[in-house]
Order: sequence, then C-alpha cells, then structure tokens
Amino acid sequence: MGTVIQFKVTVKRRFTCNIRHSNVTNAAANGLPQQAARTMHIVILIAIVTLIFAAIELGFIPPFNAKIIVRMRGGSLVFEKGRLQGNAAEHVEAILRGAGVSEGYLAITSGQRVYFSRQIPRDVHQRLRNVLLNNWR
Repeated sequence: MGTVIQFKVTVKRRFTCNIRHSNVTNAAANGLPQQAARTMHIVILIAIVTLIFAAIELGFIPPFNAKIIVRMRGGSLVFEKGRLQGNAAEHVEAILRGAGVSEGYLAITSGQRVYFSRQIPRDVHQRLRNVLLNNWR
C-alpha cells in the first residue's frame, strides 16, 4: 500500500495540528469552545482598554500618567498629586470660580498635556492651559 506519515505539532499547548497523509485535521475544531473562549477574552480585554481611554478623553477620569492632579471640591482646590508652581493655584481657582465650577479636575501629564473633567466648560480651557503651562515651565 502506501506510506503512512503521521506527526503531531503542538504550539503553545493550545493549538495542535495532526497530519496524516494529506488529510489535515485541527484539534481546535474538536476544542472550539477553548478557542472561542480565548478569542472572547481578547475581545473583552480590548473593549475594557477602549472604554478606559474613552473615559479619560471624555473627562470622566483623570489619566493614569498625570504628574499633577488638581480637584475642585466645594469651590476650593485640592491637590491630589503634585503641586502647581507660584501663584498658579490662585489664578486657576479664580478662573474656575468665575466660570461657576464647584466640582471637577485638572490633570497635567509630563508631556505638558492638560486634561479637563466634563464639569469644566470648554470656553475656559485655553485660559487654564495658559496659566498652567506658563507656570509649569
């Protein structure tokens, strides 16, 4: 008859490929739930990371790499991380009070990017950036 060639290849203990003659079978076809579960875990992880980045960009949470985080609570500034130089804190507090902000946060990263919470109106963002970044240099 013919020669029978059979070998088994296992890659990372999850994907096994059995080859016999020219017939290729995939062990993942028998263990489809394992492959689907692994794919689902990856999809869920990507969704969580995407939601975290969206929450940071939309102003729900401050970025994790912020060097300075300043919160406005009850009309006064609270420094959660870092400090502002000079009298920048007084200027920031005056701008936020003038805009009617009583709650919210400002965050400055090491790349000199400023993040604002959703409670801070967009029309004062540039004024705050000017005060924060000119005093930070």
